[in-house]
Amino acid sequence: MAKVNIKELQDVAARFKNYDPPLYDKFLRLLDAWTFEVTVAVTEASAAEILQAQGRAQQARKLMQIFSEATELPSATP
Repeated sequence: MAKVNIKELQDVAARFKNYDPPLYDKFLRLLDAWTFEVTVAVTEASAAEILQAQGRAQQARKLMQIFSEATELPSATP
């Protein structure tokens, strides 16, 4: 399996943001809500599930960071 390049993922996020800003904003709101749910689930996890729940929360937070920090690309047309 190839290692994921975070910069490449950020580039795709920026292209998505440029392509359809309202849809991107909706995606971010949904991703934020999901990240919140996954993070709260850590507090409700049993002792046997706590490490997996914590790992999911960490992944969700990182994904949210990557997408929320995507910057708009300069327009290709003058």
